[in-house]
Amino acid sequence: LSMLVGLALGLVARAWLLTVRLRVFQHPLLNDSSQPRVLALWHGQLLLLLAHRRCRRTIALVSHSPDGERLTWAMRWFGVFSMRGSSSKGGRQGLQAIVQRVQEGWDAALAVDGPRGPRQVARPGALAAAYRAHAWVVPYAAACSHGFCLASWDRFIIPRPFSRMVIVLGKPITNPSAINERDLACAIDHTTQRAHDLLQLVGYEERALHPLPLSRKPMTESEIFAVMIDGQVVAQDQARISVFDRGFLYGD
Repeated sequence: LSMLVGLALGLVARAWLLTVRLRVFQHPLLNDSSQPRVLALWHGQLLLLLAHRRCRRTIALVSHSPDGERLTWAMRWFGVFSMRGSSSKGGRQGLQAIVQRVQEGWDAALAVDGPRGPRQVARPGALAAAYRAHAWVVPYAAACSHGFCLASWDRFIIPRPFSRMVIVLGKPITNPSAINERDLACAIDHTTQRAHDLLQLVGYEERALHPLPLSRKPMTESEIFAVMIDGQVVAQDQARISVFDRGFLYGD
């Protein structure tokens, strides 16, 4: 039953997220880098970040709870595989399996305040996995223009259909042993604020420079989107008005 519910929820979530106008920004150090990554995010943004289809294989650590079982099957629709484990049950074995996958070239995605909180209080799992796998820790955050915030412990965010969304892969932490959980929480918060800043920038671009159609097809080569930070163009790329938009940079 959990499998069927999870697959149904995943299908609904995928159809829902296909309506969202998504832009993805990543730090320049991540461009064309084959360095293994551990993506660190807040639990409340899990649905927002599932909208980002990655070309790299990704595995997530999911709890042994019934909700975790449903999430495991739901994530199949997004190409994200899962390993079961949490801080309360099977965490050591799950973390070791994550490390092995990262060493094989996978990305790992860890909600560092899950599975039960406290909200936005980072735990050491992401740093430990990255240290053992000789990987970078990448703060991973999102912002949406309109959404629903559930009354759950993590204040889970659901974007409204046809809203704008920005996902940011922040400045990678190349030496995980040099920071602690508080530093990691600050890095995720900083990346979240950058996502909100860029969301305003994208909204201004849509309103002022050229109206952007809701389309999953790439725009023509002549339609160039320039990312401006503090009045300066820091990156330029072909705009893809697509739920699977990729490849933009942002200023650090």
